[in-house]
Amino acid sequence: MIRNIIRNRVVKNMMNEIGMIRNRYGKDKLYKTHIPTNFTQKMILGIGSALTSFYNPERADMVACLGDLTSNVVVDNIYEKMVNDKEGRSIIKEKPIIRDIENMTEEEIKKIPTFKENKQECPNISLDTGYLRSLSDKTFGKQYINWMDHYNFNPNSRPYSTFIDDIERADMVACLGDLTSNVVVDNIYEKMVNDKEGRSIIKEKPIIRDIENMTEEEIKKIPTFKENKQECPNISLDTGYLRSLSDKTFGKQYINWMDHYNFNPNSRPYSTFIDDIERAYVIQRYREIHDFIHVLFDLDVTVMNEVAIKSFESLHFNLPSSVLSTIMGPLRCSNDQERKFLMNELIPWTYQTNKNASKFLLNIYYENYFNTDIDEFRDYLGITKAPKYKPDESKSF
Repeated sequence: MIRNIIRNRVVKNMMNEIGMIRNRYGKDKLYKTHIPTNFTQKMILGIGSALTSFYNPERADMVACLGDLTSNVVVDNIYEKMVNDKEGRSIIKEKPIIRDIENMTEEEIKKIPTFKENKQECPNISLDTGYLRSLSDKTFGKQYINWMDHYNFNPNSRPYSTFIDDIERADMVACLGDLTSNVVVDNIYEKMVNDKEGRSIIKEKPIIRDIENMTEEEIKKIPTFKENKQECPNISLDTGYLRSLSDKTFGKQYINWMDHYNFNPNSRPYSTFIDDIERAYVIQRYREIHDFIHVLFDLDVTVMNEVAIKSFESLHFNLPSSVLSTIMGPLRCSNDQERKFLMNELIPWTYQTNKNASKFLLNIYYENYFNTDIDEFRDYLGITKAPKYKPDESKSF
């Protein structure tokens, strides 16, 4: 009897909190990082995350995604065991977060699901690594921090529950792309070898990296590096040269865009799961021109704009990963205004842009056009800038 009264009180308090969160983040969200999904979307994400987790069990983000998608069936039992135990109830009530606050930025703290924006309250972060290191060797805390240090693990790296991982996570998108691209990469490869400029790219294999900011070890990791000959791959980016170009050139616009977002061209993951070296390069090239497409379409970096680019890529390159991102991406838009603009303006624009494009965009040796006026380059490609999103402040929430 007493147990049920206590449980009901805890549940009532949680329901009140859920009501406030729904008002703050939208009626379908149960907590800050929650991504509402239906059964079909969960199935698609579950299959994708299961495959990735199988290929790389150390991928905490994919394991977390898989855990989120499969836990609903048993989490009620776990929750009941916790609320029926005094110590468990304290954990549920206080919601301690196992993070090291000394190594967290203000923005990272704000991303914690229990952070209350209206009150600017710091969540209950429960880890003090300095204190743990001061403990005697036989204590649990010292053994824990020694174990974390030994494996160079970071307690702040655990993903929060979301049901969907971040669309902007390049490594995850790359993994998904590799696992799903084998079925269509032959068509892309054929288009490239049947085009003069495309054949040059396939033959010369330019790598869009900034060699000035690469170590010798990083250069050796490039797939086209030939260890037996010690030949340097064809690294095609000279950021100093790009900064010296006039403002209206494609190259200067590109490097300004990269600098504005503090992006590093060397951060694109290499192909891993493609079963042919020539096809692997094609997918690598597809990844590396992504930022060029951003600049040519004049799209800044938001979830809404990333989905728009994925929509174009799904039509233009027919890659399954882009199709999946286009289907799932609208769930990550910040609000209904963005979703409506995406569906009513950007998506139709991507269809028209793909229809009007005079060139297959993987057949463009972009490095040879850095000194070209960007508007002239767009005209040459038969593409236009994307419609600009202007939020209606009176309807924002």
